[in-house]
Amino acid sequence: MPDTIRTLEQYADVIVLRHPEKGSAAIAAHYAEKPVINAGDGPGEHPTQALLDLFTILEELGTIDGLTVAMVGDLRYGRTVHSLTELLLNYDVKLRFVSPEILRIPLNLMNKVRDAGYNVRETYDVHDVIPRGGCALRDSGPEGAVH
Repeated sequence: MPDTIRTLEQYADVIVLRHPEKGSAAIAAHYAEKPVINAGDGPGEHPTQALLDLFTILEELGTIDGLTVAMVGDLRYGRTVHSLTELLLNYDVKLRFVSPEILRIPLNLMNKVRDAGYNVRETYDVHDVIPRGGCALRDSGPEGAVH
């Protein structure tokens, strides 16, 4: 990867990298002299999708602060959910995670949310949070959806 990154940066001012291996964007950034934007790294993060989700929420609801955001579905493997959760830690929101036991949000991410002092709740029944949630992110596979 180092040689590829060094070659690519000769042709562009920025590198947008989508790669199947977790951590690949961090590796690329280490070797690049130009900025590297992580457009998804395998099962890891998907920060560009999180930015789009955040933009959609802002466009549709007019604000981020003060919302209750419910994330529903595959929270264990849903990299869009992981990235959006990390991004939402910069806002004044309440977080609700709805999934079957086997697909719960990873413990390290849940602990990060709790340690940051956020109002967070987990449930297995979407009726526990809807219609109280101001916004729901449903991870339905690679694309997900904001409702």
